Amino acid sequence: MTTDEKILKIFEKKEKVTTVDVVTVLNTSRQYASKKLSELVRRNKLIKVGSTRNAFYVKPEYASDHFDIFPNRFQKIFINKKLEEHIVLSEIENYLPTLLKLDENIKNIFIYAFSEIMNNAIEHSQSEKIQIIVSLEKDLGEIVQFKTVTSPLAFSPIFLVPLVTAF
Repeated sequence: MTTDEKILKIFEKKEKVTTVDVVTVLNTSRQYASKKLSELVRRNKLIKVGSTRNAFYVKPEYASDHFDIFPNRFQKIFINKKLEEHIVLSEIENYLPTLLKLDENIKNIFIYAFSEIMNNAIEHSQSEKIQIIVSLEKDLGEIVQFKTVTSPLAFSPIFLVPLVTAF
């Protein structure tokens, strides 16, 4: 049995598997277990949920039926030096995979609104830092907040329209 097969066999007993679980079953180092899990993620055999110590892995079949396992909020402060909106958007999509499951028209609206507001924050705020908060809310749709370090300015959120706050 290959190492990959041994790792995938763990999922017969557990729905969520951690690096420590793999270390225990394979009797190997944490680094090796992480490497093998990352390879399985790259090959779409597993999905990683979370990061660092709180990370766990699930099979794609399990993930498609359990969206509640994914985070529903992304928050990060970016340094506004050579920052590009598509790179930020990619990071958000990687952290919040449920965004990719939105209806195509809603996803397109979100991407357009996010890109336009993010570009304005990058190009026109003259801020050193830009804080991004994306929350997936069942009642309100997707709310995006931008904070830049300049003067106070805010726009009220409307369904899928980013909230921009400069400070």
